[in-house]
Amino acid sequence: MNDSTSLAAAITALAAEKRAVGYKYDAEERVLTRFEAFCREQFPGLDTVTKASAEAWITAGRERGVRPATLQGLAAPVRELARARRSTLVSARRRASRTWPASSRIWPAACLVPTSRDLAEARADRLRPKTPRRTGSR
Repeated sequence: MNDSTSLAAAITALAAEKRAVGYKYDAEERVLTRFEAFCREQFPGLDTVTKASAEAWITAGRERGVRPATLQGLAAPVRELARARRSTLVSARRRASRTWPASSRIWPAACLVPTSRDLAEARADRLRPKTPRRTGSR
């Protein structure tokens, strides 16, 4: 299992992202850490949230006699982790599909749009008188 794609790394990244936007995310991180330990025990080698692992997590909570509100508190961070993990994988695939091979790289159209300086120079050229310049001696 690659450390960059492990469940523990995904949990750490999600917690850091949530904290960066102002959430404390302490209790949720503890729940996700317990979920990761649960997955390590029940689903060895698993590196992402699956439907089977999430359902087993909820079933284990029900078997312990957890109240519905607490069960919601156990399921919500796992759902958030699954969404974050999916969006990370999807955006990585999109980035990979958008890369151009080195042989066919060209300037993007945005670079070919004239800047305001170019437009000002073109306007000044149009307004200049069209008289020929004298060159050389008389």
